[in-house]
Amino acid sequence: MSVNAITPQYANEAETLPKEPPASLMWTQVLVVASIVMALFLLDRLSSLLINMWLLESMGYEEVFWTNFRIQAMLFGSGLVITSAVITTPAFLHGLSAGGRLKTLWISVLAGILVGYLLNLEYDDFLVPLQAVPFGKTDPIFGNDIGFYVFNLPPIYNTLIAAVFIALAGLFSSVCTALAGSRNAPWPEGMNAFVRWLGRVGTPVTCVMLFLTGLCTAALIWLRRYWLLTMPNFEDSTEATGAGAEYVDIVGFFSTKNAIYVEALAVMALTIGLTLTLWKARRALKHPGSVNLSTAFGPAAFALVLLPGITTDLVFRSIVAIRDQLFVIPNEPVIQLPYLQQHIDATNTAYGTDKIIEKTFVPLTGDDPLPNLQKLLDSPTVKNAPLWSGSVTRYSRRVAPQYVQRILEAGGDMTVFSPTLQILQAQETLRPYYGFLDADTIISEIDGEMRMFASAVRELPQDIVRPWLAAWGQRSFLFTHGHGLITMAAAERNEAGEPVYATSGVPVQAHLDELEMENPSVYYGEGAVNAAFSNARGLDEHDVSTDQGRLEVQFPADVQAGIRVDSLLKRLAIGYQTGEFFQVVFSGLISDDTRVHVFRRPIERIEQLAPFLAPDTDPYAFPTPTGIKWMVNTITYSDAYPYSALTLFGDPADLRTEWRPLELVNYVADSVKAVVDAHTGQVNLYQFADEPVIETWAATYPGLFKAKEEMPPEIRTHVQYPQELMSIQFNKIYPFYHQKDALTFYSGEDLMDDADEVMGAILGVSGETITFSQGLFWWIAETGGGGMVEADPPVQFALSKSYTPQDPLNLRGVATAYQTGEDYGKLSVLKIPKGMFFMGPEQADATIDQDAFIAQEIGLWNRLGVQVIRGRTSTLIVGREVIYVEPIFIRSRQSPVPQLPRVIVVFRGKPHMGRTIEEALTFAINGGRLDSMDHDIRASLAE
Repeated sequence: MSVNAITPQYANEAETLPKEPPASLMWTQVLVVASIVMALFLLDRLSSLLINMWLLESMGYEEVFWTNFRIQAMLFGSGLVITSAVITTPAFLHGLSAGGRLKTLWISVLAGILVGYLLNLEYDDFLVPLQAVPFGKTDPIFGNDIGFYVFNLPPIYNTLIAAVFIALAGLFSSVCTALAGSRNAPWPEGMNAFVRWLGRVGTPVTCVMLFLTGLCTAALIWLRRYWLLTMPNFEDSTEATGAGAEYVDIVGFFSTKNAIYVEALAVMALTIGLTLTLWKARRALKHPGSVNLSTAFGPAAFALVLLPGITTDLVFRSIVAIRDQLFVIPNEPVIQLPYLQQHIDATNTAYGTDKIIEKTFVPLTGDDPLPNLQKLLDSPTVKNAPLWSGSVTRYSRRVAPQYVQRILEAGGDMTVFSPTLQILQAQETLRPYYGFLDADTIISEIDGEMRMFASAVRELPQDIVRPWLAAWGQRSFLFTHGHGLITMAAAERNEAGEPVYATSGVPVQAHLDELEMENPSVYYGEGAVNAAFSNARGLDEHDVSTDQGRLEVQFPADVQAGIRVDSLLKRLAIGYQTGEFFQVVFSGLISDDTRVHVFRRPIERIEQLAPFLAPDTDPYAFPTPTGIKWMVNTITYSDAYPYSALTLFGDPADLRTEWRPLELVNYVADSVKAVVDAHTGQVNLYQFADEPVIETWAATYPGLFKAKEEMPPEIRTHVQYPQELMSIQFNKIYPFYHQKDALTFYSGEDLMDDADEVMGAILGVSGETITFSQGLFWWIAETGGGGMVEADPPVQFALSKSYTPQDPLNLRGVATAYQTGEDYGKLSVLKIPKGMFFMGPEQADATIDQDAFIAQEIGLWNRLGVQVIRGRTSTLIVGREVIYVEPIFIRSRQSPVPQLPRVIVVFRGKPHMGRTIEEALTFAINGGRLDSMDHDIRASLAE
């Protein structure tokens, strides 16, 4: 059989085989999928936008939403229109077919939506320049007001970055459409293929887009000269290290600043050279013979285009680096001192540490006469000693190896220390659906005296899986709110070593008239993760249990709270955002009178209303006559303050209740106190500072902030200094930058370190302990009298921390932020003279370990199978006396309820143990000690 005879047979079979689809079909399918994904994404963003609108309307802040929406819509529309136009125009100018134009338009719209959305995310940067309030300080290099870097540069950067992206997209579109449009055009034969390709793509549109790309890139590089003012100079830029332009960056011809100019010029030269090359190739293609191809496109020609700019840039930067190594570094520190001084001054100004009042403090020692015992015991400081601490200490996210064993013994629990929270969970949870997520410290005026309390909110923690919250109807309609603020006197214990409650029980009862409140319900709290519906059709909410059963409640119709679910659109958006789409859309329990409570965590509500504020991650609740309120300390910040050190703002631990990302900052201010009503969720923002950033935001959003003078007295009493702000100021900045002389700073001669303490459960019968950095502690300070810096009023609710020198463990200083009255926010540091020894907190803990009597008691508890927990070591100052106070807790290994059987004070270098702080101080001054372990403790252990 011949080949010709079988060919028709195979030819027929080949006609039935599948063929490769055309590329146009593949691109159409890709665009369809991309469009569907983009549509779903936009619907998601639209639902979030609607929820934010309804939420702000429900709180009376609709003008804030519309201010944001107008700028967001302008940015989104601008990005969409400009990007679409730039990408689509080449398709029409390069003669694409109707189908090609349609696909290009399709792609351009998708790209435009992306650019518009990304620009819209930066809307706050574009809001502030028109309302910017100047700082009144100029940078030392370029002479611009600080506000230029904080307010004006960010939108310029964002605009240029968007312009580079759009120009690149236009360049890519022009190249692709030029190739597609010239696919079948007759071109001269015998021309070099590469030159022909350059000629085909080198249309006027391509040349324009290439030039714009280079121009915008060069402008971005040119703006990098301002980055010299904030760039870090040392390896670790997040822990109070140097920043700002140095000698080699500014001085002389071969400087970093001039190197940036050279780089920008090199980019422009390269851009012009490439643009001219494309123009020549286009001309050669259109007019054969008009350009000498061998000279215009040979290796020498391309070398002339590419090498001059690149070589000049590399040589210039190399000379700058050599100059730094040979002339600058060998002459440090003298040559750098002026720039280092600028860095020190700017950092102290930006972080507010320039306002710290430093006072030399000489504490009394064993050679000085003993104080009057009764006068000491009557001190507000001693009467409010923080035995039941309101702080919950957790391990850092990066756990040090020496802590691993303790975490393993605790079953993975990251909590270092919190007996207060543990005893609240054991004694005051009372019902299985309640829980306590955090403990705090607050004050109240009782019988005319300031009293300190540990406190916690009894919530419905919906982020914990519980059987009675498994069904949607249960967690959304029945169990909607927590009940009560539980408080205990910080310095008191009963005979059993348990706390003395000021408010307790279900229904919550106030044992002090000053802590009575009308409405103890908690719809908005740290554990309120899910949305809650009130005023459901035919269904009441569970309120509190009673002897006969339970009370049921309907949210008052005349109280403004929540979003009314009175339209299908609201049902659709709320259902989608809550993840319960079908339940919300089709539920018969929801009527037009039903309200949904969303974003119920205090910090979440602040972020919805004022996302430009950085919240302290530990909100705290306090009582008022009408009900429970949450306070969220918020700061204004920037990362663009010239010469200031960069650091991270936020909780470096695993956070107390909510995870929040850390912010990189080099300027902070204690600006706004946000108050959230636990019943209605209403937010009020009180402006506590007159610094430029918050003034700018106040001008941008008229009516958003209230003056601090408008804060009601019952709320003003509970204002506290932000913990995380104080942590930045006194952990990261002050230990280094209190050395205000540049040469002293450079030598590190007077570096400080935060004091350490032994804290937490003692491991095993061997009595092994672990040392931690001493955290911030609350106390009530008596000011003046030769001790603390004077204040008005003289008795202050204070937040403090202790310092030691960098390596030794002796006490070097005590930092304090006052929190009461007109002197709220006054910062001070008591500095012990460098040549004087006074034991620090860790040394005080060591004296406790070395005391035979105390060690015997602790050892006996350990041997009897009781876990001994060492409480926080507080550094209390009364006059010129420094008293270290450490509570000792015990806890049965079978029961999680801790007791406080002992209090140890280290007074003038010697430890003394008693049942109360009063008894321990009596032993310290009058002599004596406990005979042995109390009979009641022995009996409880035997049981």
